[in-house]
Amino acid sequence: MVNHEEATTSGETQFQLLEHQVAGHGGVLSVGEGKMVAKPLIKREQEFYEASGQCAKFKAFIPEYYGTLQQQDGDGSSSTADSSYICLENLTDGYEKPCILDVKIGTRIHDIDATPEK
Repeated sequence: MVNHEEATTSGETQFQLLEHQVAGHGGVLSVGEGKMVAKPLIKREQEFYEASGQCAKFKAFIPEYYGTLQQQDGDGSSSTADSSYICLENLTDGYEKPCILDVKIGTRIHDIDATPEK
């Protein structure tokens, strides 16, 4: 398990697409036995999870943050430019047909750093 630091994986760790993802950014992976998900790393999201660990009351409402992961090919080189991931608790683990509500709070539906196309 990854624990609040960057780790490197070899071909031994099993990555597969998250089975129950229906929306959002693509490329979310289920890791190992499915207890953890690996999302393509977005620096701002990483900073959020690292800062949220400081507030125990808020932490009860978000998935456990395990740190970051660097996926590598068998020869030790990064497999792609997008091979860095943020690792989180898989809240859907153990459910046959999970139903998740992703609530956005605020008045703006786009990130202030979003491109004009978005």
